[in-house]
Amino acid sequence: MAAQTAQFLINDLADGDMFTSSLDADAAGSEGSTYVWTPTQLREVLDEDDGRWAARVFEVTEHGTFEHGASVLQLLQDPDDPERFERVRAALLTARSARVQPARDDKVLTAWNGLAITALAEASVALDDPALLDAALRCARAIVDLHYVDGRLRRASLGGVVGDSAAILEDYARAGDRACWPCTS
Repeated sequence: MAAQTAQFLINDLADGDMFTSSLDADAAGSEGSTYVWTPTQLREVLDEDDGRWAARVFEVTEHGTFEHGASVLQLLQDPDDPERFERVRAALLTARSARVQPARDDKVLTAWNGLAITALAEASVALDDPALLDAALRCARAIVDLHYVDGRLRRASLGGVVGDSAAILEDYARAGDRACWPCTS
């Protein structure tokens, strides 16, 4: 799960070497529509047997766990058939990618990038994946290069242009002490 989360961050939220704020909650005017499923949709994408199995594994019910009888996929325990799980997961990801995708909030926030830097560095160690550390270091350098202006840290940027708002405590806490910044050079 940590590796998938790191890849989501890198693949879907990257703006150059930094990371944008978030994805919108809705797409095509419907909240969650990209990500929620009904049992019928699972059977349409998969087949009858795999659709029923996926509904059980992902807690997709007829009444739903979200709006309009749809469910957010939940994996509350390890599946009983890991190979089947990977095949089903891949098919659902392919189908999901064909749906209308949510827009992205392209603001780059210093504090949130600090969290991303920490998470990627820790995941690099835990997963023995040097590419994640490289992404963390590139992000740290980019934040320092863009958000550190005239001896002061700035809160956010958009489209590669840093804003005028000074950083607040959260930004300094998440981005690290200035004394550590030379280690990113």
